Amino acid sequence: MKLYRAVVSAQSSVLSPLQSDTLFGAFCWNYRAVQGEKALLELIGGFREERPPIIFSNAFPHDALPLPFGIRDPGADIRPDSAQEEKLASYKRGKKLKNARYVSIGAFNRILQGNCQGITEEMAESGETTVQNLKNSVNRETGTVGSDEGGDLYSKEEIFHTPGSLLDVYVKTGLDETILRETLGIMFALGIGADKSTGKGAFDMREVAGFTGFDEPEAPNGIVSLSNFIPKAKDPVRGYYRVFAKYGKLDREYANSPTPFKKPLLFLRCGSAFYDEAPKEWYGRGVFGVSAVSPDIMVNGCCIPVRAKLPG
Repeated sequence: MKLYRAVVSAQSSVLSPLQSDTLFGAFCWNYRAVQGEKALLELIGGFREERPPIIFSNAFPHDALPLPFGIRDPGADIRPDSAQEEKLASYKRGKKLKNARYVSIGAFNRILQGNCQGITEEMAESGETTVQNLKNSVNRETGTVGSDEGGDLYSKEEIFHTPGSLLDVYVKTGLDETILRETLGIMFALGIGADKSTGKGAFDMREVAGFTGFDEPEAPNGIVSLSNFIPKAKDPVRGYYRVFAKYGKLDREYANSPTPFKKPLLFLRCGSAFYDEAPKEWYGRGVFGVSAVSPDIMVNGCCIPVRAKLPG
């Protein structure tokens, strides 16, 4: 499998965060449109045989990567014998590190080599602004808003990217490069996630190219995940990670079915780091049986790992 990086720019706001499983789902719909139903079923079949043909990362700010969990900048450690000014500076570094999500690609590569000194000074901004919009629930049977006093109000997040900013999406695949470029181009142009029929989630794909920019160590002892993922039974368990629940929904014609929601799943967040003396090409698994609509509907819970020298 070869690693690619797609660079895109937002053409509209986004209602669905660009996470690895969401990107995979959007890719499958457009892969079917380009290559046909049979080709899509063959692609999905690869996950049943534990040989995933394509894995996505989450989307990151251009030239930035997720800050791995469990990583600390030695300069953020408060030493009892330090002067008051230095203690205050260390405290500020630690607070900045605690709230950070991304680091520059240069700092990420140093982390891979086991050198975390000074990474606090190379945090990257997300370039996102999140707005909470109030919506009304519409009864699926009557087509009207509920009659209770609250009017069935609920909030929905809308994400705006800084104008002119770029995003990076990493793709690990053995698919033909021409087919990959064509499908990705259509996928980003037509939109990703909720309300794409109204213009949300549209991106302009600037480039897709093979990527060799990770400075992986010669003697790694673990990996850092670039994707949200669902580990399988034999994946390593010692490491640093965070868990979240995801409540997926079906797309296109399946969205109008009587059961448009997928079963909830627990994911590990991108940036999770695990110890493994013999790092593999990928981790996680494809999860089937997530919907009663079709047995072929699946969630891609695999991840793109980057080999690293984690703290001892």
